[in-house]
Amino acid sequence: MGPPGARVFYFQARQADKLFSLKLEKEQVLFLAGGLSEVLADLASPAAVPSESDLELEEPVEAQWVVGSMQLAYDSGRDRVVLMAKEIEGPEEVAGAAPSGPGSASTATARIALPMRV
Repeated sequence: MGPPGARVFYFQARQADKLFSLKLEKEQVLFLAGGLSEVLADLASPAAVPSESDLELEEPVEAQWVVGSMQLAYDSGRDRVVLMAKEIEGPEEVAGAAPSGPGSASTATARIALPMRV
C-alpha cells in the first residue's frame, strides 16, 4: 500500500469472521513470493483460482504486529502451505513499531496453514 518508495506491505489471513494482518518488509514479501513459487511449481495446477478482487486486502488494514522472521514449508500430509511468522524482537529494529504489550519482553508467533485445495 502507498506510493513507490514509501510502500507498506501486509499479509492477511482469514478464518471465518476473524481477520489477521501482519506487517512485512519488502524483502520478506520477496522471500514469501519466491518460496510460494517453488512450492507451487511442484504441485498440480488447481481446478480454480481466486479472482483478483478475492485477493485484495480487507479494510481496515491494521497489523497485529510486525514480522521479524519467517519460515515457509509445505505439509504434504495435509496438503497445506504453512507460514511461521515471528514478531520482530524489539521496537528499535523497526521505526515506528510498538512493543506487543505493556512490559512485554516476549514475542508473538503465528502459524498460518493455507489449504492448497478448496
